[in-house]
Amino acid sequence: MTTPIELEFWAEDKELANRVGKEVLAVFHQVDEQMSRYREESEVSRLN
Repeated sequence: MTTPIELEFWAEDKELANRVGKEVLAVFHQVDEQMSRYREESEVSRLN
């Protein structure tokens, strides 16, 4: 969707923070794949 994002959070446990950050970014990538107007295989493109 070509929308820049910035993820910022604090945690005392660095490993936990890295894991959570990766999981959140994976969700953003999944949404991008589903909703991108620029990907032929996306759900939005199939509707158009």
